Amino acid sequence: MKKFNEYVNEQNLTSLSMQLFESETQDNNDRKAQLEKYLKGKKYPDYIKTLNDMLDDPKAAQLLEDGFGGELGDTKLKFEVTKIPVRNLRPTQSEIDVKKSIDFPLTIDPKNIDNYYKTGENDVIIKFPLITFRKNYVIDGHHRWSQVFAFNPDAKMVCCNYDGDISPIQMLKATQGAIAAVKADDNKNDGKIPSEKVEGQNLFDDKWDKKAIIEYIKKTAKPEVPKIFSKYHANLTDIDAVAEFVAENLMDLKSNNYPEQGAPNRGDMPQTDQGGSDKDDAKSSLPGSEGSALNKLKDGEFVKGAVK
Repeated sequence: MKKFNEYVNEQNLTSLSMQLFESETQDNNDRKAQLEKYLKGKKYPDYIKTLNDMLDDPKAAQLLEDGFGGELGDTKLKFEVTKIPVRNLRPTQSEIDVKKSIDFPLTIDPKNIDNYYKTGENDVIIKFPLITFRKNYVIDGHHRWSQVFAFNPDAKMVCCNYDGDISPIQMLKATQGAIAAVKADDNKNDGKIPSEKVEGQNLFDDKWDKKAIIEYIKKTAKPEVPKIFSKYHANLTDIDAVAEFVAENLMDLKSNNYPEQGAPNRGDMPQTDQGGSDKDDAKSSLPGSEGSALNKLKDGEFVKGAVK
């Protein structure tokens, strides 16, 4: 067994702060316990920081790869592609950007409103399916979900749904671990877990109320928006009625589909479409697609103790 300081000297490392390994072992039970030691019991933001630190250490990165979809895993999540009513879903992040939720169909391409009112079962897809957990929680795709909710809260969305005996926050950890595992196995990765931030105002902020949303919609919506809405709602023939309708839907979301307790902010949330070597291809976020971080959850196993 190699001592930690021997490894440091061998690699000619000048900084010890980022090096997580105290020893090396080929025993999988020991390696599993070591992975759990680094990750178990950490609050979610600290968990993400530790994953990023581990990606800086080649041996720690290998442990992530083996622990999320590799030979150390002990828990496998059930997976299915299904349709879920948007009203049934709750966010696992504490921030929903109002502008990201409504700007595109209001100000850039109003024809997208038609996509939220498809015939039949309203099986809406925006780019690609949402990533969900237990058919109740959004893991990735929050702004696509809130966008459909704002314009047609009776719609169903196609989802890649996972289920297992873990909590929603643990599911977030497992997803981020899978993303880190893919990045550890990808020589072209940038060394960090991808993240995004809310650029506009957060819907769950008390200052962003119904009146503010109505004013924003009336100020920014293109003239053709009411005409498109009137195809599906006979009473939505002017911008005042449309603004009232969309704002009421967002207030419904805010009141009844509030974030899971302990939900992190946007910056710490999984970005599954940026996890693998095909991170610039939206299809790479789908389980079964080459480069998908979620393949680690669909086809492999992960160490349950590492996400507790």
